[in-house]
Amino acid sequence: MIQQRPSAGPALPRAFLFAGLALAGCASSPGSLAYEEGVRVLARNAGAQASPAAIAESVNAVGPDFVLLRAAADSAWFAELADRTGLAMSGPAIEQGLGFAYLAAIEPLGDTTIAIPVGGGEVVVLHDALYELGEDVFLDLISFRADLTSDPHALVQAFLEYVATDVMTTAPLVIGVEAADPALADSIAVLLRPSFTPPTACGTGGETSGSGRLGGFRVFVGTPAQIRCEEVSHPAGDANALLARLVLRR
Repeated sequence: MIQQRPSAGPALPRAFLFAGLALAGCASSPGSLAYEEGVRVLARNAGAQASPAAIAESVNAVGPDFVLLRAAADSAWFAELADRTGLAMSGPAIEQGLGFAYLAAIEPLGDTTIAIPVGGGEVVVLHDALYELGEDVFLDLISFRADLTSDPHALVQAFLEYVATDVMTTAPLVIGVEAADPALADSIAVLLRPSFTPPTACGTGGETSGSGRLGGFRVFVGTPAQIRCEEVSHPAGDANALLARLVLRR
């Protein structure tokens, strides 16, 4: 269910949302990961034709800690994928036939799908999940869609306001952005800098094939003070999959 964020008035801090989920028993114990050596995050554009079995096979072959998934599919497709991978799923958030979901080796501390106003009557739907990897070590995954009619400046401004008011300041972010047009995606990338950048020039490889572009799905990480990319690649040469090893700064 998509929450509608009001266009005026203070937003409820997300910490209250997560606390409420935990008290209500809606969030499982987060567990822990060996984050000191980096977490392996797979971004996957599943398109509209791939079967859950095929995507699950590609995910299982990599064995990531986290998966950002974009697919033109229904909730049953996502549920089958989660079953086949054995990973915990956050979402899916589905709008106009396009869905975002996260798969992870641990349960989210809390998650939400929310529509935030952009201006001119437009809203952008975000899916947001917070994970606790260890004591006081967090990772936040956020995905949203930009349509052809979107004003990139207004869209990015609304997103940054959401991050400033609703996202833990100590949580680094991995962001997935679906853009209907390459020029729109490029504009969003420019406007997100320098806080959020694609995982390019990662490790010692310089500008690699891991450009953060997975068709119309782009990936960004940040802020640099909180997270750095050590390695990036396209597993098995798949242009619709991007695997990054990210080290979280404490």
